[in-house]
Amino acid sequence: MANNEKNTALHEAVCHGNVQVVKILMKQDPDYSYSPNNFGKTPLYMAVEGRYSEMVIELLENCTSVSYEGPKGKTALHAAAMHFYFGGITTYDCARQISGLQLRKLDKAAFQKLLEKKEGLIQKTDYYGWTPIHYAAYHDQYQQIRVLLEIDQTASNIADKDRKMTALHLAAGQGHARTRMEFQDLKNLLKNPLARSLIDEGDANGNTPLHVLAAIHRKEFFKIKVRYDTGGNYGAVNNKNVSVIDVLIYGSCELKEDVRNLSRDNGRGQYSDGIICKRALLP
Repeated sequence: MANNEKNTALHEAVCHGNVQVVKILMKQDPDYSYSPNNFGKTPLYMAVEGRYSEMVIELLENCTSVSYEGPKGKTALHAAAMHFYFGGITTYDCARQISGLQLRKLDKAAFQKLLEKKEGLIQKTDYYGWTPIHYAAYHDQYQQIRVLLEIDQTASNIADKDRKMTALHLAAGQGHARTRMEFQDLKNLLKNPLARSLIDEGDANGNTPLHVLAAIHRKEFFKIKVRYDTGGNYGAVNNKNVSVIDVLIYGSCELKEDVRNLSRDNGRGQYSDGIICKRALLP
């Protein structure tokens, strides 16, 4: 039975974090495939989004035909790429703590169980063409990126529908309080041969990840020796005939403004603060 929101008893149990009820329901009817509710969410998606590790494992192990759908074409793995805890604290989590919201930390077991059962979701795109790796990059979840690439390297080749950006473009465009640490993570990510091969991939405006990185983080670019670690083409030009070298030597107010505009563009995509995320500095 479903209520007016198309929530079954299992949806409601997940929504309220009641693991014991979830276990009881799984024993009663493990073969039932639970459809999305009015918000496009299945119980598995809701469990992942709510950061309920034990519940995620319970659903994956005991529901024989568990559905993974989420809103706007997302899957449970999209949600996992955003919300799972890997031992470090993200800026998003800092904001949750500052605002007094409960920070629920998740272990790796649920993430790995999801990959074990639903490995094919790595290349699944949502309505905007974003893969789970896009979301991990946007939310500076670099450890998730590495885990996903270890399983399926080709997923990093996928560009979004609107701006033709790969996950590496998003990783290069992050800016927040942990800049130095995140750049180290980015350098480690670029040790992956396939990720490194995307360093010269242009978006809809012809900007490569190095264009984005140089425009947003020009001062830090050489301090952290990105140039020598990536092997990218610094002579590559965008659609306006501006190369990465031009940006590094002379700066590019126009390109910087173009990139910053991506953080203010709320007419497309799923974020009100745009594709390139410029977070406020947090203590």
